[in-house]
Amino acid sequence: YAAAQPWYERAVAAAERGDVHGRINHAILGKSLQGVGVCLSSMGDYAAARSWYERAAAAAERGDVHGRIDHASLGSSLHGVGVCLSSVGDHVAARTWYERALAAKERGDVHGRIDHASLANTRRALEVNALGLPVSIRPR
Repeated sequence: YAAAQPWYERAVAAAERGDVHGRINHAILGKSLQGVGVCLSSMGDYAAARSWYERAAAAAERGDVHGRIDHASLGSSLHGVGVCLSSVGDHVAARTWYERALAAKERGDVHGRIDHASLANTRRALEVNALGLPVSIRPR
């Protein structure tokens, strides 16, 4: 993950610059931001990862260049924030993020397709978090 992180950060920088006309595809930006979050959370740096996941969620909510929102990707970023909060013991705040992730993932990707395995991971994270345990499931 340490080796991958700089590559994701470069992808973030490129996505923030936009295309040749300066248009930013926020869906791609969100996935790159989420990649940095995954790297950081996988290395145990939940405080740093949280801000990347939050930025990823904000970008995903803006959609692609046509405004289409991939709710599955948005859900993964929201789930990531939940993991970070759960991992530092803030289970009350984590619950809100897991619930938002679940609602987003239930809407599916831009074509409405639902990733049932990812949805199950978020349901399981919500259950584990309710027990007051840290969630070790990385977002999908």
